[in-house]
Amino acid sequence: MVEARPGGVVRRDLTEEEDMAFRIIPMPEEYGQKALDYGRCCLGRNYDVLDCVFIVLRHYFPSVRFTYSNHNSFVCSELVVMAWRSAGLDLFPGKNAALIIPADFETFLPPDSVDESFYANGGKVIPSET
Repeated sequence: MVEARPGGVVRRDLTEEEDMAFRIIPMPEEYGQKALDYGRCCLGRNYDVLDCVFIVLRHYFPSVRFTYSNHNSFVCSELVVMAWRSAGLDLFPGKNAALIIPADFETFLPPDSVDESFYANGGKVIPSET
C-alpha cells in the first residue's frame, strides 16, 4: 500500500501490520495499476502538514472552504484523489484535491461496509469489534 503519513509518502506492507483498521472502497480494476504507479512516483514526498491543519479546520467549520494546493507534498486523501485522477478516474470532478477530506470518501462505501482489521497471521481480514 502507498500512503501519505506524517513521515511522508511511504510504502507499507499490510501483511506486516498486526492490527490496522481500514475501509475498502470498491474501484474499477482497470484503473488500479495506473493509480498505484502514480503513488509509487510520489514515494518520498513530504506530508503536507499545513493541509492537515486545513482539514481539521474544514471539519469544524464545514461551510468555510479554504483555497490551498501544494502538489509537492500530500495528505492521505489528496494522494488518493490525485492517484485515481492520474489513472483517468476522477472521484470528485471539479474539486481541488487538496480540499477533499477523508470523510468525503464515505459516499463510495457500500451501505453495509464495516471497519476491518488486517492481521498478519495468514493475511485474514477480520471485522473490527468497535
